[in-house]
Amino acid sequence: MVGYRPPNVCRVCLTRKEIMKRLSKNLLSLFSADMARRLFGFISVAYLARVLGKEGFGAVNLGFAVLTYVMVAGAAGFPTLGTKKIAQGETPELIGSVIGSRMIATMIVLLAAAIISRCAIHDSSFAWLIILFTCAVIPQIFFVDWFFQGKETMGIVSTARVLQAFIYLAVVLVFVRTLGDILWVAVGSIAGESAASVLLYTRFRRTYPDVPVHIRPSLKLLKQSLPL
Repeated sequence: MVGYRPPNVCRVCLTRKEIMKRLSKNLLSLFSADMARRLFGFISVAYLARVLGKEGFGAVNLGFAVLTYVMVAGAAGFPTLGTKKIAQGETPELIGSVIGSRMIATMIVLLAAAIISRCAIHDSSFAWLIILFTCAVIPQIFFVDWFFQGKETMGIVSTARVLQAFIYLAVVLVFVRTLGDILWVAVGSIAGESAASVLLYTRFRRTYPDVPVHIRPSLKLLKQSLPL
């Protein structure tokens, strides 16, 4: 019969269209979020460089550098492992084990960073600035972007990242006026990470209201995540 397509062929075509549509939507949301974050980042950098001067701006850059290392160490490969497991069909209950395991790893790394900062940096005000910066890793524990990445739901992830950058920029523009306000830069980083984490975790609870979340560390997850 002319024009006839078996039902299974139609389903395959529909599935391919759905996949392409989802992929295009995810790419567009990620691209838009990246552009927005770059814009907010450029504004904040230009503003801080002008307000804080060379010394203060250098201290902020060092603070963010230390924060980056602490975030990587505190994550301990759990987000990558979580994304992989969710993509493979793991149940949403996994989120409790990932959060619990990441919480333990983060607290250990944060404590180590605080001790090293106090011992290695002789300027106490600068040391406390670094310690305050590293506290931004705490809300990252509940930054469950990895779960939505595993579900290929990138829209909410992009929104959270833009929100983080916007909140940080807002705090910087409102509270940082002189070099004496430099601690507010770290506060802005904490506020941005907290807002993004609350948004993602709230979306998870709304999407899966009946899923029990038991926050407890998992030795099995730790062994699997370390190579990552």
